Amino acid sequence: GLKSSLTRREDTNRIYRSRLPPDIQLPQEYQTWRFNIRVRNKLQLMNAIFESGLFASSLYASLAGIMSDENAPQAESLAGGVINLFNDQHFDAQMAERVCEIILKHES
Repeated sequence: GLKSSLTRREDTNRIYRSRLPPDIQLPQEYQTWRFNIRVRNKLQLMNAIFESGLFASSLYASLAGIMSDENAPQAESLAGGVINLFNDQHFDAQMAERVCEIILKHES
């Protein structure tokens, strides 16, 4: 149920929080649905994650220019560098540890 899902997410997030550098982690209030990190080369890291047999997702591209004539530099910056790490029933603790190793290698 919901309680077990939230507990599982928190357990996985604890792995991410303890293993990944704080400076790439988005603030805690953004970490419930997915665990979000901001990296230097998103495409290269995403490729490394998928090549290892794991998975992650990324933020949607900014809709500035489609939804309005305004620019959205903050949204564009985040979309260009944020990766969402999974923390649900499809991503166990061992997978979280492995993805952390890939991220640490990539970001060092």
